[in-house]
Amino acid sequence: MIMGNSQKKFLFISISLVLYLAALVLPSYHYHHLKDGYGNGLECLAMGFCTTDFIKQSNNPFPFISWISNLPFVIGLIILIFSKKQKGFSNSFYFLFFSFIMSLGSLINYSNPAYYSFSPGIGCYVWIFSQVLLCAGAYSLKRQEKEVLTELIA
Repeated sequence: MIMGNSQKKFLFISISLVLYLAALVLPSYHYHHLKDGYGNGLECLAMGFCTTDFIKQSNNPFPFISWISNLPFVIGLIILIFSKKQKGFSNSFYFLFFSFIMSLGSLINYSNPAYYSFSPGIGCYVWIFSQVLLCAGAYSLKRQEKEVLTELIA
């Protein structure tokens, strides 16, 4: 049975949001300089503004770029929710793909004894997978809508 666009869209959005919310409570980073130094996704999201200080002291922009990737993710999600046509799915896909590329900066391990060091945790990977899944969903919807338009024209 082939799923319709609205069913497929609901499925991709639902699973992606569940993963995104799960990433907020899972350990997203391990801070090596602290005993039991794990930070969950909610802390990372809330402390994102503090990464500007980190950039100044470490010359490492990747944590901030990763944090700001939540903005195109939310924009792409909103466009996808309200889209019913190929152009909306395409626009959503571009925002979500851009968000995914930006989020990859969070996978870079950082170690600077003068400041602190950290490495990504399971929540970081779940967060990125939620973006990949929604991006794949937008792409799938875009392709399916294009095929329907091609059949109508032919």
